[in-house]
Amino acid sequence: HDKPQARKNQPLTEIKKKLELDCGIQYTTPNTSTILIVEDEPDIRENIKDLLSLEGFNTLEASTIQETKAILNSNKNNEIQLVLLDIQLPDGSGLDLIEEIKKTSPHQAWLEEKIIDMDIIILSCYRNKETITQAIQKGAYNYILKPYKNNELIQTIKDTLFRQHCFKIFPKLIKKLKSQS
Repeated sequence: HDKPQARKNQPLTEIKKKLELDCGIQYTTPNTSTILIVEDEPDIRENIKDLLSLEGFNTLEASTIQETKAILNSNKNNEIQLVLLDIQLPDGSGLDLIEEIKKTSPHQAWLEEKIIDMDIIILSCYRNKETITQAIQKGAYNYILKPYKNNELIQTIKDTLFRQHCFKIFPKLIKKLKSQS
C-alpha cells in the first residue's frame, strides 16, 4: 500500500526565491503569528506548545470541539492564523470542526477563489486515504501523520504562513507590476 503523502511545499520555496530576487521582497515568518492547537492528549499538546514557543509563535490551546468553538467565537480580532487540528477528539470528530473553522475565518476574493486567512493543518494518526481526502476536501490545507518529526511540523507551519502572506501581497504585487508596464 502506498503511504499517503502530505502536500509538498517545494513551489513555495521557489516563490520565495523569485520574490526576493526579482521583486526585492523578503519574507521572514512573523513571530507574532498565533496558532491554535486542538489536541486532546495533554502531553502532545504541551510538546507542540513548547516547540512552537521556541520558534517564537503565540499559541492558544483546546482539547475539545466545545473549547475550540469558544476560542473561535472570541477570535474577533482575527489573531489566529493557523489551526493544528487532531481528528479524534473526546466530543466528536475534528473533521466536523473544519467547516466550522472555515466559517469563522475571514476571507477575501482573489482571482475568483476564496482565500482563507486561517489555515488548518491536520495532525493525526489516521493513515487511510479516505480520511485524508475528506479532510482536504472539507478545507484543511495539509495533513501530517503522527508521529511526525518536529522539523517537519515547523517547516509545514512556516510554509503555510508564507502561503498566506503570498495571498495577501499578490494583489499589491500585480498592481505594482501593471503600473510598471
